Amino acid sequence: MPKWGIVGRLLGLYRTKELSISGLPLGKVQLIAAEFDDMLGGEEVEGMIQSDQINMLLKSNLPQLVKVIGMAVSKGAKMPSRDLMDALNEQFTMPELAEAISEVYRRLDLSTFFGILALTKSLNLSDTQDQQAHGQPSSTPPSLPKDGPSNS
Repeated sequence: MPKWGIVGRLLGLYRTKELSISGLPLGKVQLIAAEFDDMLGGEEVEGMIQSDQINMLLKSNLPQLVKVIGMAVSKGAKMPSRDLMDALNEQFTMPELAEAISEVYRRLDLSTFFGILALTKSLNLSDTQDQQAHGQPSSTPPSLPKDGPSNS
């Protein structure tokens, strides 16, 4: 996607590169979640006329959406290069942006995340800490009556 340097910019030449999004490491997931959280929502533009609402949402949120895509396609802990960000801004259409964001959202694997949350919330460590596993011998010997074993 990035252009061919200064000569390419002058001539309007582009090279193409397929973008791929693989599993996202947890650090990237946190950064992407922070970008989504920082985006403007409807409550911030409430009371404005509709055209101002649309313009404000586009102005505020498009750069963050492009940044999210850049982070998602950059491998491992790498952050997106300036060339990649420029190429995304200059070449992506709104339908391509929507498709890419949908893929990023899918790769966040939120169903697994919520499954982990449900599992950790259902565990009550204080209830299981002192319990003995079923079928396991006791670590303390059984207690004998005070007057010794009975010989009956």
